[in-house]
Amino acid sequence: CPHCPHCPQCPQSPQCPHCPPAVPRFVTGVLSLYYPCDAAVQEDPELQAWVGEIFTRGFLGRRSSGGHGGHG
Repeated sequence: CPHCPHCPQCPQSPQCPHCPPAVPRFVTGVLSLYYPCDAAVQEDPELQAWVGEIFTRGFLGRRSSGGHGGHG
């Protein structure tokens, strides 16, 4: 593995502490096509509305999960 010459079981082996697994790397690659930087994520109104709904409905606005409600 070019990123990890110390791990003969590479590439993309779960035992390798230096190389990320293939699935997260794939997802990151695909998402980076749509969101090349943090500002692009912050400026996407549909994504922000969806995240807001997850916190208010899914986590009931609990502060411990990042929400701003009084639960938690």
